[in-house]
Amino acid sequence: MAKQGVNTGAFGKWVSEYLTSLAAYAGYKVYYDHGDTTVESNVVATKGIFGDKATNLTRLADVDVIIVKPDDTIRLLFEIEERPVSPKKILGNVLACLLCNRFAVKVSDNTRTKKKKQKYFGIADDTVLLVAGVVPTSGARLKKICDTIQPRMHLLSGLKDAIRPANIHLYFTGDIRSTIHDLKEDVKRRFPGPWS
Repeated sequence: MAKQGVNTGAFGKWVSEYLTSLAAYAGYKVYYDHGDTTVESNVVATKGIFGDKATNLTRLADVDVIIVKPDDTIRLLFEIEERPVSPKKILGNVLACLLCNRFAVKVSDNTRTKKKKQKYFGIADDTVLLVAGVVPTSGARLKKICDTIQPRMHLLSGLKDAIRPANIHLYFTGDIRSTIHDLKEDVKRRFPGPWS
């Protein structure tokens, strides 16, 4: 069995390279987990928090990939489950992110000491959360996600300083390759290149 997170790390690297190739999005930053920290400085864990500082007490969520605008607000967040999950686990991921008012990564402060410090990113009205992954294809799980969970989730009002529930989208298929393909297509739609 493949190591957990390999596909997520490869997707994060693809997002980083894709956005870097588009001049229209200069100044955007991508941070992702499950990559090689010895090669890429933007491979970091992203913590969702409620409050002003990231601590164990304020940490509510972890996400795999974030795209940050030049004003340090988040454009897209991705939480990817590579192994089959239940609708209950999906709802847990969504709720954890809905309760956060900021996200943080620990990055090098570019001094000779190589000390790391937290960098914080805000949530804007256009911040979108994509929760994706794999669900077993037997039974009604995919139908439940598409026909019940996502539409009802979009009816929630949400918190004023958090991600809007209408800005949460679920991408689940029977295998991780299909899910990653769908996520790449979503990124290309949201960040079109000159060839699009």
